[in-house]
Amino acid sequence: MDIKQKAIIQLEPPAPKSEYLDVILEAIESKSMLHLTYKSHYKDPEELDFYPVFVRLCQQRWYVIGINLNKDSVRVYAFERISNLTIQSYNGKPFSHAINPDEYFSYSYGVINDEEPQLIQIRAFWPQNLYLKDVPLHPSQETLYETEDFTDFELFVRPTYDFVQALLSQREQVIVLGPHHLVKNMQEVIAKMAANYI
Repeated sequence: MDIKQKAIIQLEPPAPKSEYLDVILEAIESKSMLHLTYKSHYKDPEELDFYPVFVRLCQQRWYVIGINLNKDSVRVYAFERISNLTIQSYNGKPFSHAINPDEYFSYSYGVINDEEPQLIQIRAFWPQNLYLKDVPLHPSQETLYETEDFTDFELFVRPTYDFVQALLSQREQVIVLGPHHLVKNMQEVIAKMAANYI
């Protein structure tokens, strides 16, 4: 069934630059290299050779994960910041890497991997606790304690920028109980947010 043709099904708009998906998947399956220009929000555009390993759809954005051959390092690139994308044959010996798509983001909320995973406790108040039971923030989420008014959850996840964003999106319905450094970080972020409204 082609659900795109069904007027009774409402779909979100496709992620930006979704048209790159076929090209990138072709490169992954043929073990080819990509030549592209990447524009980070923090740097000038960079022209580079890239060996793609897998793709991830996260928060309405496509990402490709692989090896930046110019720097010999693992990188995560957002499709919408890529331009001048072409497939090129890889003319070296078979390329080896240690990237395991099943494990690479296993402790991440989204696509950021720059912190060590740790146990994090949160409290969700009614009715948000019910929503978080239905759709957990992370696969590691477990219920620790429950009352009529709130539920305490524990997660083993990286306390990254995008995870903090996810917590803040819960508004006053969710608070962080621990660890202390994350509680402090949340307090600082909320204080800065409040200051912007003064």
